Amino acid sequence: MIPIGFRSVLCCVGVGLIAFFPASAVVSANTADGRAGEGAKVFYIGHSLMSDIPDMVQALAKSAGIRFDFKEQFIPGAPLRWQWKEGRSHRGEPQFQDNYDKALPDGNYDALVVTDGVPRGGAELEAETVDYLARFQAYATTQNPRCQVYYYETWHHITSGTPQNSEYDTASPRRTLRWRERLSADRAMWDGIVSEANKRNAGKGRPILMIPAGRALAMLDDAVKRGEVPGIVKTRDYFDDEIHLNPYGKYFVACVHFAVLFNRSPVGLTGDAKGRWGESYWDTRNWQGKSWARPDPAAITAMQRIAWEAVRAQLK
Repeated sequence: MIPIGFRSVLCCVGVGLIAFFPASAVVSANTADGRAGEGAKVFYIGHSLMSDIPDMVQALAKSAGIRFDFKEQFIPGAPLRWQWKEGRSHRGEPQFQDNYDKALPDGNYDALVVTDGVPRGGAELEAETVDYLARFQAYATTQNPRCQVYYYETWHHITSGTPQNSEYDTASPRRTLRWRERLSADRAMWDGIVSEANKRNAGKGRPILMIPAGRALAMLDDAVKRGEVPGIVKTRDYFDDEIHLNPYGKYFVACVHFAVLFNRSPVGLTGDAKGRWGESYWDTRNWQGKSWARPDPAAITAMQRIAWEAVRAQLK
């Protein structure tokens, strides 16, 4: 399998735990009297591990009475280096996609969410991520000093540490670890990347914050193995293949994004997430001819709770 880096497809270390939820949040989910606040306009830069996440966040926000607008620069398989260099010419569906150098100067975005390609690990690849993450943060805050930049922490192949692991996963010193163990071991890498990028741009705009999806998946996997998520009994149940999540896993990660962006628990919000064209992710065949049954309501509640716990755990 070709890696995400090449295929189609409150935790801010070094600035203090309080930076996870800044004093003036990206958006205010609620006003002082408890009503929904103005919402957010977010630009996403990523690849297939980001696929459907903004759509599901939008569905969650809508059910909370919060406005959420987004566009994305979606380049299949692209690491941040490609996103920076090729994103100026890449074209996608105009209603939801744009180029960062056109969108950010003109769009007055509240937040920018970026993620890098995987496999990731080893000094050279980590330094590359720091370099381009810092470039994107500097560019975004030059266009809008209030723009909050987030780094979306992802994960590696669930075949990590086995003979079936990605043939491209050769640089990381943690590539011999099994997937669940590696999620914990990779945390220092992801945190270090954010910390170093913030050092590059110290004093320039808001520090980059983390969307801790990889470590949240670790908590989900532990809960699944304890039998706490009805209908989901093993890791494969929320993965579509060795690296990509299916709609169950995507919904969970969308809950993590929502929790970070709005500093609000997703518990009690809709489980009936719909895509950008209004299609349901449940009981509907996708472009591959696959479909997933609507999850047990108790499973939705469990995933929402675990996502919130994972985000809150960064404060401890």
